[in-house]
Amino acid sequence: MKGDDLITSWSAAEIADGEPPAPHREPLLRVLTWGKAFLVASHPELGRTGPVCPYTQTSLRKDLFHLALPAPGCTDLTSAVDSLRTRYAKLAAPLCDEDRELLTILLVLPDFDPTDSSELDELQRTAKD
Repeated sequence: MKGDDLITSWSAAEIADGEPPAPHREPLLRVLTWGKAFLVASHPELGRTGPVCPYTQTSLRKDLFHLALPAPGCTDLTSAVDSLRTRYAKLAAPLCDEDRELLTILLVLPDFDPTDSSELDELQRTAKD
């Protein structure tokens, strides 16, 4: 686990080993399981014969696939995304160029309504550079 006062992140291996605190495990495992099942396989509805994301399997294998959560009580998600960028830069710094391209951090937002993307759309609009 690594982070600051706005986000905390874990590698896929740390999540699989049960390192996140109990309240965080379920949403992290749900997204990790989805990534392992959906992103590394073909998907007929997307018209792809290969993986949805051809980099995910290698990222997982090299333990460069991370998931992050906003810190409890974090209400400024735009700042949390900025913190995520800082975290990414710290993780990427010691990596070779090839591994840097595989480094992934997904921000898990378990409190967002999965049937209404407006809050997520707004966050992306304000946080996107």
